Amino acid sequence: MSYELVFWQQSASQTLDPESIYQELMDERGSVPGLNDIPVDAFLDALVASFPGASREANGASEWLTWVSPTQRAGLEVTWSRHHLRADCRGMSGDNMNRIVNVAIGLGCPLYDPQVGERFAFDGH
Repeated sequence: MSYELVFWQQSASQTLDPESIYQELMDERGSVPGLNDIPVDAFLDALVASFPGASREANGASEWLTWVSPTQRAGLEVTWSRHHLRADCRGMSGDNMNRIVNVAIGLGCPLYDPQVGERFAFDGH
């Protein structure tokens, strides 16, 4: 089973709904007005620390972060831009996915869950 988690920061002036922002980010149309740059390196470093064995690797012209559980039953692929981070979780427990969410919250990036079409707020964001 695969589950997608997406994170971004937006300014208070952002008027697009979360689904529209998500679609623009996934369509790779470039910059989405009203989104802030996210701390990509800090995000990735925290994920590597949270998931022992995770590593950044070349992926064609770009790179990604990958992790496979010791049992080989769960895995994670992370892609990003300067405005968002997307985590594709395969076979992961809720606890493992919550580790990703907690890293994101610590960096000011609320979760958008495309499976349910909801962006979750925290601390008034």
